[in-house]
Amino acid sequence: MLAGSLGVLLLATGPSVAFAQVAPPSPADEAAAESLFEAGRTLLAEGRAAEACPKFEESNRIAPSAGTTLNLGKCLEAQGKTASAWAAYKRAIGLARATGQARHVTAGEKFVEEVTPRLSRLRVEAPGAPEGLVVRRDGVALGAAALGVDIAVDPGEYAIEATAPGREPFRTRVLVKPDGDRAELVVPPLVENVAAAKPLRPPPRPAEPATTGASGGSDLRLIGLVVGGAGVAVLTVGSIFGVMTLADASAAEEDATLCPARRCTDAGEAAIADAETKAWVANIGIGLGAAALLTGGALVTWSFLEGGTPEARPRAALHPWAGPTGAGLVIGGAL
Repeated sequence: MLAGSLGVLLLATGPSVAFAQVAPPSPADEAAAESLFEAGRTLLAEGRAAEACPKFEESNRIAPSAGTTLNLGKCLEAQGKTASAWAAYKRAIGLARATGQARHVTAGEKFVEEVTPRLSRLRVEAPGAPEGLVVRRDGVALGAAALGVDIAVDPGEYAIEATAPGREPFRTRVLVKPDGDRAELVVPPLVENVAAAKPLRPPPRPAEPATTGASGGSDLRLIGLVVGGAGVAVLTVGSIFGVMTLADASAAEEDATLCPARRCTDAGEAAIADAETKAWVANIGIGLGAAALLTGGALVTWSFLEGGTPEARPRAALHPWAGPTGAGLVIGGAL
């Protein structure tokens, strides 16, 4: 164990005075910690505190000890980081008490007493804080319990940010001076974020192209003309079939070889049956043609009545019809 008087405790007591551990460091770890401690002590004596502190921190990580922690505190204090040094002294006192090292306890309490009057503090308040408020200092969130409390901090400039759901964030910077300065920041009420609070509306539906009465009337008129023309053609064909049927039936009855003395042979009966079939076809053709002609005329007439809104326009439907005695087309609709 390294020995030394209380006056040179910080420079003479290294990691060999360690905090009790469940698994003590290996000889290799102890050697590494001792080497780092010695390097840190040399750098601190040369006034190179910024280089010395990392050596003490690594030594303490490998083999935690009150002596190394006290040296780390002195190194931090030499850089003006009074709050960090104060915390290191407090931690060293706890380690020393746990291992029964009275001299380290006394030294740590002395250092705490010396640095406390020079502690700088920062107080952040947020009166009327909205629900979900989060205050961050240099990106680290402060617990709700930390608001309104004088917190010991190292001197320097700090970025403060306050955020809450549905609110505009608040950002500012606070300068905390050394030698016991006390800075205070009051977070103002966060402005409501109108864009976030406003519900999203679906995009407007594209306007449907307007349908004019003239266009609808033209379409209906064209259909009427086509249907009427087809009706004329079918009516003509049916009429021709009708004339042919009458001629065939009359010729069969007057033919002496087919129907001698008005008593028809089998061939005569067949000729008359064939004529009757043609007659049935002719009747259907005439009926369909007449119906189509009437439907076409009705559609053409309706086309001239077309106008107004689509709901108010006349509507028509064409249905074919057939029965044992004839066939045709039925038109129905509404004005």
